[in-house]
Amino acid sequence: MRTEIPNISSTVIFRLTLITLLFPATAEELFFRVLLLPHKTEQAPLTYQLISASISLILFIIYHPLNAAFFIRNARTTFSNFVFLTSAAFLAIVCTIAYLKSGSIYPPVILHWVFVLGWLLGLGGYQRLYS
Repeated sequence: MRTEIPNISSTVIFRLTLITLLFPATAEELFFRVLLLPHKTEQAPLTYQLISASISLILFIIYHPLNAAFFIRNARTTFSNFVFLTSAAFLAIVCTIAYLKSGSIYPPVILHWVFVLGWLLGLGGYQRLYS
């Protein structure tokens, strides 16, 4: 499968870069990591961290098809796709580890943002959502 960089203007790329930093990156990380996971300073037991991380992961995966069903209707097929959801699960695990290790929202936000931009601009996500 060959994926090409979408033929979109630099203005659209700039807007996408800014918008995706706010949503989904910052908004989702605030909810799925900061609100649902214990902070590093809480020194929560490993069992509690694993349970919190599992709940956060499950909710993150379920959230994507629900988000498409109610808000981003042109993403229904993509956000329900097994490969997409597996990628989302991988992203959630990486962001969870980054948050738990660092105690900061910045590493997971940056990881999420780069992942989404890479998917949109380099892996065909933009074409799937906007063609």
